[in-house]
Amino acid sequence: MKYSFLPNTIKKATIRIAFTINDAYVKYFVVCLTSLLESAGSEELHFYVIHDDISEHSKKRILELQSIKNFKMDFLEFDNKALKDIKPQQFEHISIHSSYRLLLATIIPDLDKIIYLDADLVVVKSLKEMWEIDISNYYIASVNDQSALNNSFNDWIPKLKLPNDYRYVNAGITLINLKKWREYDLEKKFLIASNIFYDAIKFPEQDILNIVCAKKNLKISGIWNAMPLQKYMVLTEKEEAFSDPHIIHYAGYNKPWIYPDVPYADLFWKYARKTSYYEELLYGCKNTQQQRTVDDIYWLMHKIRLKNVYYRKFIKYKILVILTLGLIKKYKNLRNENRKKLKYLKKRFGW
Repeated sequence: MKYSFLPNTIKKATIRIAFTINDAYVKYFVVCLTSLLESAGSEELHFYVIHDDISEHSKKRILELQSIKNFKMDFLEFDNKALKDIKPQQFEHISIHSSYRLLLATIIPDLDKIIYLDADLVVVKSLKEMWEIDISNYYIASVNDQSALNNSFNDWIPKLKLPNDYRYVNAGITLINLKKWREYDLEKKFLIASNIFYDAIKFPEQDILNIVCAKKNLKISGIWNAMPLQKYMVLTEKEEAFSDPHIIHYAGYNKPWIYPDVPYADLFWKYARKTSYYEELLYGCKNTQQQRTVDDIYWLMHKIRLKNVYYRKFIKYKILVILTLGLIKKYKNLRNENRKKLKYLKKRFGW
């Protein structure tokens, strides 16, 4: 016997996804959303955009993307004064709005689970498989970060007092169990951790999530957060992440809309070309490149000047040492001091 089903009797999965952005970031968010919609399958999509300043004009341009695939979207305006106890961001490329994710259980009270995505990424495969990961016994599911293993960069990690067997994760792509967050009052624990580790944390919301969720963090495949701008310290993790990347995350300062020659920038521009912000993105990139050229020339001149200054001083005190037969210790010390500065400059700038 054959069975047939009417289209409206088939229940489609609805994937819930949260973003935290401001009006200045809308153009990059539109590129991200374009990639997500084009990569989606038959599943329904419901987006939650948490913000404090997105204009009606920007909202209209975002909703124009429904021409690609129909979706639901809630713009949830939120007062950032609620974050007054969270340490401010130290880095220019990270907005305070990213810390809104710590309050998602309160901002969206009627959901048990949600995917959180940064907007500096492109989605190249459906998120359905990620959405269906079982996190019923976990607070979050996320991907290992490489910065924790980079000895030239990870000076703040030991200060977070993470478990010895725990690997620090990147929170830019996170599957969140909001039901557990409410059950165990994690928002209160986030604020407590922020106060205790205030002087130690470097990436506020990410550090706090790692501290509080360490023992209930499900590690998932790197394909869900392939980070081409990071220096991978574990090559097997890099191979896995880029074997079949589902999400390309431009985590770091060198964003593709600033540096169009970074790895996987072509994917960003592929989707950017399909948006109404393409010309604006191109213009901004051009201006940035011009500024970079001016900065490079300035620093080159500065380095040359430094080299000449210390070289002249080194020669001067070397001659004085010779003339005094090395009897005056002061000249020896000044000669050695300038020699060290020259060695540093040579090593630092590759002379």
